[in-house]
Amino acid sequence: MNAALAIFVKTPGLSPVKTRLAASTNSNFAEEFYLQAIGITRLVVSAATQAQPEINPYWAVAEQDGLGHFLWSDFSRLGQGDGPLGDRLAFVYNDLKRHHDAVIFIGADCPLLTAQHIIRAYDLLATRPRQDHFVIGPAQDGGFYLFAGGKHISKEEWSSVQYSQSDTKNQLSKILNKRGRVMELEPLSDIDTHDDLIGLAQTIVTKENLLDVQIKLLNWIAKSEKEKITSSAGNKKY
Repeated sequence: MNAALAIFVKTPGLSPVKTRLAASTNSNFAEEFYLQAIGITRLVVSAATQAQPEINPYWAVAEQDGLGHFLWSDFSRLGQGDGPLGDRLAFVYNDLKRHHDAVIFIGADCPLLTAQHIIRAYDLLATRPRQDHFVIGPAQDGGFYLFAGGKHISKEEWSSVQYSQSDTKNQLSKILNKRGRVMELEPLSDIDTHDDLIGLAQTIVTKENLLDVQIKLLNWIAKSEKEKITSSAGNKKY
């Protein structure tokens, strides 16, 4: 089975990145987190595609001007199209579906995503009739960090989902369940807000499957939070 793996990204400097995280920290912190997360995603995807050469990676870039940015020079690139998220998901999915048997979506803001998650989604699609099922990786906030499918999904179906809601994954699953079985991976945290970051820092994870850069990011988050607490205590007036 030949599959496309689309990584949805924004280009720092051309678009604000992690705006909700920036609102509760600052834009420099949010951009630093995002750049580290992109680096993690790049290595995770590279490991997945080396293990399964039938997975073909693409950067799905938000900005037309960002397609030539050096950050996206290692994989194939395509634009996300215009409009709200549902429209852009439909555009990328249907564009890639014309050239591949199946399409897998991920973002670049799920620091504990591993190559095994991507390969597992591929295997679930490859070992069952692709026209009868989908795979979703549920996010802890009610969204999804991964989606995979081999059957046509209309723009109207993608756009009927309300994204960034506590029941986004359930809305999408309800639509897809009318057409086949929806299989789920283990839940993971993607990072949109400072609370998500705190939750990630407090998560006890088995580090044996993590890359060094993922462990480095977890340590960076913990250090940043410790420095923030220390700074607040030092500025406290009695």
